[in-house]
Amino acid sequence: MSSKRTLIFLLVESVFVFGLDAFGEPRPKYIPPTYLNINISDEPEAPLSNHLQKCFDFIDKARQANGRVLVHCVAGVSRSGAVVVGYSMKEQGLSYERALAFVRKSRSSVCPNEGFKAQLENFDFQRQN
Repeated sequence: MSSKRTLIFLLVESVFVFGLDAFGEPRPKYIPPTYLNINISDEPEAPLSNHLQKCFDFIDKARQANGRVLVHCVAGVSRSGAVVVGYSMKEQGLSYERALAFVRKSRSSVCPNEGFKAQLENFDFQRQN
């Protein structure tokens, strides 16, 4: 995410970032004007579910405005992956496993940590009841 040229080439105008200036993670060199930063560690006990609605609202608003959103964390595996999986669950009505498989078609390394997985499974349960 550090390349302004790359983001402009990809027409990315909205960025969702985990851990900007937190947890010793590097600050990107360029951040588009529309961004959301959530300071949450990639630990199983981290309260991802407390932030899901805010994440989903940001993604919805950004997609309505320009259609392209980059969801970013240091490795692009657990935190950002969990939010994209959760968003796919919400938008497409998928179970956790089906949403994970869907997201992995685009990024095979996505693997939310066990705590995030449990929180997303609980999110799925609450949606259905």
